[in-house]
Amino acid sequence: MAAAAVLGQRGACCAYGAAAGTAESGGTEIIAYHHISTVSASLVSRSTEDLASGRRARLRRTWLASPRCKDLPSSTNYVISGHDRLALDSCSSTTSPSPSFRITAAAAAAAADGAGAEDTAVATPPPLPESGGDSAGGGEHAQLVDESHTLTLDGIRNTLIRLEDSIIFHLIERAQYKWNLPTYDARMISVPPHNLSLLAFLLRETERLHSNVRRYTSPDEHPFFPDAIERPLLPPLLYPKVLCAGSGVVNVNPAIWKMYIEWLVPQLTEEGDDKNYGSAATCDVLCLQALSRRIHYGKFVAEAKCREAMEEYDRLIYNKDREGIIKKLTVEAVEDAVVRRVELKARTFGQDILESGVAAACDSEEPRKIDPKIVARLYQDGIMPLTKEVEVEYLLRRLDFPSTP
Repeated sequence: MAAAAVLGQRGACCAYGAAAGTAESGGTEIIAYHHISTVSASLVSRSTEDLASGRRARLRRTWLASPRCKDLPSSTNYVISGHDRLALDSCSSTTSPSPSFRITAAAAAAAADGAGAEDTAVATPPPLPESGGDSAGGGEHAQLVDESHTLTLDGIRNTLIRLEDSIIFHLIERAQYKWNLPTYDARMISVPPHNLSLLAFLLRETERLHSNVRRYTSPDEHPFFPDAIERPLLPPLLYPKVLCAGSGVVNVNPAIWKMYIEWLVPQLTEEGDDKNYGSAATCDVLCLQALSRRIHYGKFVAEAKCREAMEEYDRLIYNKDREGIIKKLTVEAVEDAVVRRVELKARTFGQDILESGVAAACDSEEPRKIDPKIVARLYQDGIMPLTKEVEVEYLLRRLDFPSTP
């Protein structure tokens, strides 16, 4: 299914690089994003009945932002203002290379003078550490090689299946707590010095810490907050050169954040507030990281499919035929099988096992720890469309960097 035709409402949600830099003005943070690609995906309701339901009514806004192309300062840079809310608007599906910028003193001064929600401050994240060379400590080390085989083309299927398990188990953990809206709203709980929401603060600090052990030098990891990434303390690790050189610029984490906060959490959890904000945010971090890794693994899937039909893909990429690429990538029978499999896994993992060894909810309608249909819909209408967008954006850059093995 084409990502732009997901569910009953249609539109495009822009994907930008994660928070690149900030400038504060009167307690309001200006967060700059670097334009990456356009994500056409939506988890709005299938029907009027869904829209009228109590759980749907809880959403303060739909995941899909209304088109506001005319409001964007340019097609390559866009600024989100006001704490850390990642409400991304629609813009042109055309992407183009953007030069590197950093927040300048003039931009910070403009913010201090009262830059409003529509003002802009352009920035990009600092470059991630290279995977080769000396260690962060400056000493000489023998080159270390990743021998896990998880980032090879042969290991793709096994990795994707393991990620299914990880996502479902993390969702089960999150479902034990109520919605806990203050976890996501910086106006209710604001963490200095950047005035972030509790979840954004915890995720940012987690990424900063994990970057010290070179998590984000791995080609299958993509930070939500690139500005927090630090130089690794461990010596570099060499990974298999599977992807093309331009793969790192494809990052749809803002769209994943928006989908998770505005659709998945309200659907997954019981409405209300149990005050377990820290526990809920800790589970949210694990869910977001697992979802990001699964969706961005589409780059490896796209590379494998491209190598199987190189000439045909090269023709589609050369002509920038997005619809043709999506059609070539889509195998509906495989997608349907994945949806059925994750629903069955969620149904199985969400049961309590009695002392007799029989599942308590096996043959009854007794509530499970998680609704299997939510997991199935997450894959069908969220993970798969976003993964397909990652695949398309990656392939469109492949001819620019053809030196893959």
